[in-house]
Amino acid sequence: MKRKVFKYKAVYYLAISTTIILMLISLFAFISLFTDSNFFKLLITLFTLIISLFSFVNLIEKYNKAVFYLNINLGVFAFFLGLKLFFTGISFQSKTFQFFIIIIIISTIINLYKIQDVDFGSEIDRIGKKED
Repeated sequence: MKRKVFKYKAVYYLAISTTIILMLISLFAFISLFTDSNFFKLLITLFTLIISLFSFVNLIEKYNKAVFYLNINLGVFAFFLGLKLFFTGISFQSKTFQFFIIIIIISTIINLYKIQDVDFGSEIDRIGKKED
């Protein structure tokens, strides 16, 4: 039996591509810190980069906590985009607002189609037992 994290492969590929995109955004934000250094920005960028790497590895290996780390990653990005929108004003034509809405939609799709009870250990227990 193959390990599955989501019900459909399309959702799995959406999660992988989202993780890669968020990892690249975090990496470029980390690189941009060399011109404008800020301690708070450094902490947030390193945190999002580490969580993006965790979620990417967990999704590739299809571990139990893959959706958990992806939700943390999307939540952190949505939180800081929401703060930016709150302090700068919400404009429906701004790229920040569009990216915020896309993150919310992706988070909804991922949580809607995740497999609820992932039990990979029971397969090992059933080896050698006859099932009718």
